[in-house]
Amino acid sequence: MIRLVKQMTKPFHFHSLFFMLLLLSPLMAQDAPPTAFGSGYQSEINIDKAMEGIRIREQELNEREARLSEREAQLQALQQRLNGQINTLDGVRARIEELLGTVEEKQQEKLAQVAKIYEAMKPKDAASVVAEMSPEEVASIFSAMNPRRVGAILDALGKVNPVHAAKISFVMKNIPGLDEVKDAL
Repeated sequence: MIRLVKQMTKPFHFHSLFFMLLLLSPLMAQDAPPTAFGSGYQSEINIDKAMEGIRIREQELNEREARLSEREAQLQALQQRLNGQINTLDGVRARIEELLGTVEEKQQEKLAQVAKIYEAMKPKDAASVVAEMSPEEVASIFSAMNPRRVGAILDALGKVNPVHAAKISFVMKNIPGLDEVKDAL
């Protein structure tokens, strides 16, 4: 076919070349691969397939967006529930702290009362009583007493039971705020 075109172009007759291309165009179209803009029927099929693919993808994206929206709503509901539980726990914690403060206050009042009893006793009599108590209990009572009075009681206890007096002193040094009592000994 190219040879035929070359022969026709030697004298260069433009209208002959045009005529020849017109005659050969159906043959060339059969050998050419189909293109998107080739025959009308095939391009319509390709466009239909592309449109169907786009519709399917759009539907998938819409479904995914709906699932994401649902999850987001679930997360927001969960967040609200958690915030409610946190607020409830904060209220419970505040109530517990209030009750613990009340209990501690009552314990301090009772301890002060017991301490007054031991301060009113003679050191020798108080020493004989604390000799029967645990070092922790005695140290707790002594923490609410006048340091000079504690020193006098420990001196009296040391004459009767020096080991117990030493144990009480050891426990007292580990109780916060009892440095004054330790210094008085």
